[in-house]
Amino acid sequence: MIGLLAAVAGVFGADQYIKKKVDETFAEGEEKPILKEQVVITKNYNQGFAANIMKDDPKAVTKIHAAVAAVFLFCYTLIVREKGNPLRKVGCAFVLGGGLSNLYDRLKKGHVVDYIRLPFLKLKKLAGMVFNLSDVFILLGSIFILFGRSRKN
Repeated sequence: MIGLLAAVAGVFGADQYIKKKVDETFAEGEEKPILKEQVVITKNYNQGFAANIMKDDPKAVTKIHAAVAAVFLFCYTLIVREKGNPLRKVGCAFVLGGGLSNLYDRLKKGHVVDYIRLPFLKLKKLAGMVFNLSDVFILLGSIFILFGRSRKN
């Protein structure tokens, strides 16, 4: 249980640290290519969900995000008590840490700070999307949860 809480705190803390550095270092929209220009660090303020969906109603986005986080936190408390299935538990910790980091941004700043763009992706829409470490952990955690549900550990 302590390890899972550490994972939640680790995801939250790492993402918040990077967001702070990007916020302090970059102007909005400024870009810095890294890793042979396969990854671009940029500062983007996202007031909506993924791909800025509902960006015109950031208060509704925050309310929905908070409601989903509350439901997921409740589910997390049930799942960590189960015996076995470490993949599912780690997945829940990753999703919770990432979700809480993004929710914290929404509550504190009114937007989420995104900072990673992958221009090498073949689909133009995907190559232009900007996301953050929390989003990566939410995706990874969701995959872990799905695999954890289909396996008995």
